[in-house]
Amino acid sequence: FKVQLAVVTAGAPELKESPFLLTLLTNLFNQEGSLPRDRTELYERQVRSALKLFFSSREAATVAKLGLNYEDLAAVQDRSFEFLRTLAFVCHSVTKAREFDFNSTDASKKFQGALADRWGEVQTEFLEHSRGSEEVTGKAFETSEMEKWLMPQEGSCVSILVCTSESERTYRFGHLTFQEFLAASFVAHLKNPAAIW
Repeated sequence: FKVQLAVVTAGAPELKESPFLLTLLTNLFNQEGSLPRDRTELYERQVRSALKLFFSSREAATVAKLGLNYEDLAAVQDRSFEFLRTLAFVCHSVTKAREFDFNSTDASKKFQGALADRWGEVQTEFLEHSRGSEEVTGKAFETSEMEKWLMPQEGSCVSILVCTSESERTYRFGHLTFQEFLAASFVAHLKNPAAIW
């Protein structure tokens, strides 16, 4: 760990000066045996690692509710990462809020509409790239399906998200760093980023 940390932090010394970043590095090293080369890779690998851990704990009955099986989980993890990027972008750039909900207030309807629109665009692009595939990658998932699949229960922290009130169905990203990274990653992966503004 010390040798890899010295190499990584030679080019990015701030990684070892922040307790939060050092914790992420330690977690990744313990799970995967290697360290990321830079901060972007650190955040992406941490989010993907959290998704992998989350999905490994899902019961077969829960998986079946989405019409999936365990052979589909790798593809679902990729789609979940795409959904989190879309969600972060909508929170960060459209509604400009950290907390979000799935209720019937005007603000919530604005959020839900923006999320459905953006997720629909991502799905369309994703499905175009997977034409002819028999895998789950060729299946579209509605926002409501992703919500049921990914949103944690009150008091728990699942897939980088935290439920702040189960009765009010309110959530937020557990750390603003992940929301910012995922929102930026969403924009970076667009074919035409200028079109969103």
